[in-house]
Amino acid sequence: MVELSSLRPLPFPEPNRLVLPMVELGMAAGRAFLPQDDAPSAGRVATLSHSPWERRFGADPRLVGRAVVIGGDPYVVVGILAIL
Repeated sequence: MVELSSLRPLPFPEPNRLVLPMVELGMAAGRAFLPQDDAPSAGRVATLSHSPWERRFGADPRLVGRAVVIGGDPYVVVGILAIL
């Protein structure tokens, strides 16, 4: 598991509100948030912006599906936002 100590989760109570903007931006790898990601039984998932993905992980698409620690909590990376 990778510790991303400099990253913090954004305080969105309903991640599914981000689905449309992410889809419009496009994904470099993986997927955007899905409505089921917001279910009480769902595990924590994260999407990373393109810049940290390039800097910290060398733009490795294998990061998708791996667990990372953000703000002290584990998340599974489900997608990487395309470059703006």
